[in-house]
Amino acid sequence: MMTGLFLHIANIGITAGWIVLGLLLLRLFLRKIPKWVTCLLWGVVGLRLLIPVSLTSQYSLQPSAEPIPADITTASVPQVQTGIPVVNNTANPVLEETSNLPEILRILAIIWVVGVAVMFLYGLISYLLLRRKVAVSVKLEKRIYACDYVTSPFVLGLFFPRIYLPSNLDESCKGAVLAHEQAHIQRRDHWWKPLGFLLLAVYWFHPLLWVGYILLCRDIEAACDERVVRTMGIEERKSYSLALVKCSARKVRVMACPVAFGEVGVKGRIRAVLSYKKPAFWIIIASLVLCVVVAVCFLTVPKSCKHDYISKITEAPTCTQEGVRTYTCKECEHRYKKPVKKLSHNYGAGAVITEPNCAQPGLAKHICIDCGYCAELEIGLNDQHQYVAEVVRESTCIAAGEQKKTCSLCGDVKTTSLPLTEHNYRILVEAKGNCTYNGVREYICQVCEHQTREFTPKTGEHQYLNMGPYNQHDICLLCGALKVKN
Repeated sequence: MMTGLFLHIANIGITAGWIVLGLLLLRLFLRKIPKWVTCLLWGVVGLRLLIPVSLTSQYSLQPSAEPIPADITTASVPQVQTGIPVVNNTANPVLEETSNLPEILRILAIIWVVGVAVMFLYGLISYLLLRRKVAVSVKLEKRIYACDYVTSPFVLGLFFPRIYLPSNLDESCKGAVLAHEQAHIQRRDHWWKPLGFLLLAVYWFHPLLWVGYILLCRDIEAACDERVVRTMGIEERKSYSLALVKCSARKVRVMACPVAFGEVGVKGRIRAVLSYKKPAFWIIIASLVLCVVVAVCFLTVPKSCKHDYISKITEAPTCTQEGVRTYTCKECEHRYKKPVKKLSHNYGAGAVITEPNCAQPGLAKHICIDCGYCAELEIGLNDQHQYVAEVVRESTCIAAGEQKKTCSLCGDVKTTSLPLTEHNYRILVEAKGNCTYNGVREYICQVCEHQTREFTPKTGEHQYLNMGPYNQHDICLLCGALKVKN
């Protein structure tokens, strides 16, 4: 909430600053207008500072309706719209890159509140000290007092203003002084000057408003001088000028409340008093018209536009310089620019200087086709390892072995399994074949004791039984085959 209030005050202060600049420019060319008209023009600044809302007009000379958008802290792309392209193009890129903008604005809002408090405290203390200084004073006439502790005449008080005179005031100056201070009271300057200070206290951060307040104080005094001397002859004006010199204030500071006879700009006021000529009627009319024109042109703002931008690259980026992208509002043609990053170099095929391997990148020399820039760029690592194998564990028939490969360049290690080996058999039992049965061998692994059997074919060898000398045949004991004896 405080940040929103600060942004609103800042926007009003910025628009009021344009009025001050306009009035400073007018002062260079309109030296002949009455000073009371100049005070009216300063009143336009006061109205701008007092009125919380803005009216829109096609005749407005304000560059922007809302220089700092109220949603700048929540916008995806924070930007200011001051109406001045140079300021926008300078400030907006910085704002877009600021990540903690809400926190910065919150701190600025706190600083603003502290400044307002200091200004109000200064005004209050100044008023109380002055009231204490004139507490001991002698009444001369109705609302006219003499005091030993003041050095210059002034008016003090908002609702019941009093004129305070130095006790040692020269009697020859008294008439001029009283006429001047009574003119202040008739013009209600004892209201306008404190009001101007209060507005300055709120908008203390704007340097142009300090300039405007100082000039307002000068113009208030000059307007009173004109009111007093407009019916005087040259001799009376000389006497009045002499009174200004004698009663001039010794210190120059920002005063919150009193309007003093010789407070500011005494030298310029004397020159104006001695050269005073009653303005012609047409000058007064033209001056009043000028006030109306200034009010219409500066108290109103141009119609705000919800910008709908289209973007276009107006300066193409290259590999040597940034480009420019211009954003243009479809409705009001408001423009702002943003830089476009440089392009990467358009390198051709490079010449290899150092071949890469698995441990060290290579190096190649490249030349940009567009700008001729020469660069040595790294070639990434590759997978061309140079492994050295080492058997960690031999394979058996029951357990796989393990082999470790270590790269001699980068130290990369890989482990692989070795296949199982065959069984290491020995013959456990062997039975030879005969005419009837196949032979058989039984094997057992010496490592894992795995057993297997192998059959051999029949051999055809009979085991004949000799049947004696009287029998003509022998008989095989296994298969019963007969064999004729020789």
